[in-house]
Amino acid sequence: MKKITLASALILLSLISLFGCQTLFKPKSGVSEVEIYKGTEGIYLNFLQNAPPSQIFAPPEGQKSDFTIAVEIENRGAYDVREGYLVLGLEQNYMEADQWQFEGKEATQLGAGYQRAAYQLKGKSKIESIGQKEILTITAKALPLDKQSQTHT
Repeated sequence: MKKITLASALILLSLISLFGCQTLFKPKSGVSEVEIYKGTEGIYLNFLQNAPPSQIFAPPEGQKSDFTIAVEIENRGAYDVREGYLVLGLEQNYMEADQWQFEGKEATQLGAGYQRAAYQLKGKSKIESIGQKEILTITAKALPLDKQSQTHT
């Protein structure tokens, strides 16, 4: 009787260690890590449709005509942008920037003629696989044309 009990105990111990080793060396399944430092993208800019419009009509002498410029700005990189600057090149004889807004909040406007604004965007992280994305809107004003001009491209 003792030999059978000892033999069955050895078999049971062997089975436990055999199955224990198989689960020990089994590949782990679960959440995989996102490689956020891979790639070559950083800040991505895209004008929204019809902002600015394809044509802007000059106002009469002494008046200004409002139009909107809207840009989607996205951080596709792995690092946060803490002191980013977006510069808008305008022909100051024909138009001027009036107000910059990031997601409905007034942006920090810099420089003469408000042609530059500061922004901050968070980058990708192991928790967030995509970086921060915001919409920047600029209220601009069209100025009257010279008296000798009918159009300006």
